[in-house]
Amino acid sequence: MKKVRVEKLLFIYPAIILAISGNTFVFWWIVKSTLKGSIKIGSIVLLIQALSQSLYYLVGLLENFGYLYDKILFFDKFLIFMQYKSPFHQKIFLPVPEQFESLYFQNVSFKYNDRDLVLNGFNLRIKKGEKVAIVGENGSGKSTLVKLIMKFYEPTEGNIFVNNINLKNI
Repeated sequence: MKKVRVEKLLFIYPAIILAISGNTFVFWWIVKSTLKGSIKIGSIVLLIQALSQSLYYLVGLLENFGYLYDKILFFDKFLIFMQYKSPFHQKIFLPVPEQFESLYFQNVSFKYNDRDLVLNGFNLRIKKGEKVAIVGENGSGKSTLVKLIMKFYEPTEGNIFVNNINLKNI
């Protein structure tokens, strides 16, 4: 992170020095022209307003360059992530069933990484038309069941069937 800040400063400082140098030159020219009498008061006011307005826009532009630089760094990581090959693309998938007939959890166990099992030997059969309520304390696995059905995760053990088709094949 410190490297990014240093690179940002190395990018912004030369632009700030250039802006200050340009403004100093223009201000010097205005003073010189005024002393010679070749420029009138109205023109001085106009030039000073234009100078301050251009400085305002230059500062905004430099801030946006810094912001854009940060986003480009993250975009590079995004491109690397997008090149990642999913293991799911290597399977031959069956079509998702159009009509729901049954859902069956057969001896399903699941754990997140190296933690304790969230589900251990879970069995449940739900048929079309049945009403089922799944209740439990926080962390007892209710949301995990939905995530397993949606295939966000694969069961550590056991199988899940929809209409007698194993979800591992869908």
